[in-house]
Amino acid sequence: MSRRRSSGLPTLPALVLSLLLSLLLTPAVGPFAASASATEHEFLNDYGLLPQSPQPKCADRRLHLDAGTYAWTLDTPGGSIGRDAVELESGWYRWTVCVWRRVGTFNQTVELRPENPGALLTMEYPFAVDSALAYTWGSMLYCWKPA
Repeated sequence: MSRRRSSGLPTLPALVLSLLLSLLLTPAVGPFAASASATEHEFLNDYGLLPQSPQPKCADRRLHLDAGTYAWTLDTPGGSIGRDAVELESGWYRWTVCVWRRVGTFNQTVELRPENPGALLTMEYPFAVDSALAYTWGSMLYCWKPA
């Protein structure tokens, strides 16, 4: 009977499992935790069928923003609105975008809420589209003038 000699190296499935677990359990780095800078656009989007009830469908993200002047948009399937000069302090923010059905139309809101005491920023936009189709909707931030 022959014995198999172990090399002491992990098998390929063990390496793959280890890599996947380390990616899942490691705190977010890279674009998910990076600060927005003058050369980056930050996006918060969702895709799919629009809700058929007044119950909102939301996407949110926590991000750190550098102090500066930002362009900020709310992008709906029915159009976009924006602000060109939003002054933001450096810090962590909760960015939330929601869409819900209203009588005959849809409504979308976007909020930018600082985690430290500060003013809540919000935009709202009604729009009308074919509710049987899937759409992309969301928001964009761009720092065009760093502090």
